Amino acid sequence: MTHIPAPSLTHLPTRLAYTTSFLAFTPADGALIQASAPLIAPLIPALLDVVYTKLLSYDITAAAFVPPQAPTTSTGAGTSTSTISPPTSPADLHLTHPHIAHRKAFLRAYLLKIARNDDWTPTSPLWAYMDAVAIAHTGAAGATAALKRRRGPGGLRVEYMQLGLLLGYVADAVAGAVLGMEEEQQAGGPDLATKVGVVRAWGKVLWLQNDLFARR
Repeated sequence: MTHIPAPSLTHLPTRLAYTTSFLAFTPADGALIQASAPLIAPLIPALLDVVYTKLLSYDITAAAFVPPQAPTTSTGAGTSTSTISPPTSPADLHLTHPHIAHRKAFLRAYLLKIARNDDWTPTSPLWAYMDAVAIAHTGAAGATAALKRRRGPGGLRVEYMQLGLLLGYVADAVAGAVLGMEEEQQAGGPDLATKVGVVRAWGKVLWLQNDLFARR
């Protein structure tokens, strides 16, 4: 039996050593995620639309996007330097609203950062980034300067329940997108064994993110 001192889990690398071991997240899983980057990248625009359509279908989740967002917004071709004028209610939001475009750009960057990561050790900078994402979304103190800027003048705090539901929905959307690809012998896509491995690896890493949300 492996002994895990509970107080040691406040130390991020120690916590990741334990959580990755418990979930059996191995370097092979990391390699599958990295190898999936060329497959995942083309799916991201449609995936983002699916995710944010879901988030905007409930006022309790859409409400998080009503306050002022970051002072600069991603546009795909560059950034705007003006602060986004906030909507007055969740009903004012839609997929092309600047607030939602900003959040979609953040989620796109988040997914690509995970997909392109090449260090899955407990001391990997990726886990520190994912922990900072958790801090920024829960309003906890200690977010990195970069993620503080993303929180904008009004700050950002999302209830853990909604964050957990979002991760579950993202995991399901990723699974559906990957498993829905044509197989290699038919259209140059991955075979079934590869798709199953990719889905399992992404599921594990999203559960690791969920633990970091719970930590905050």
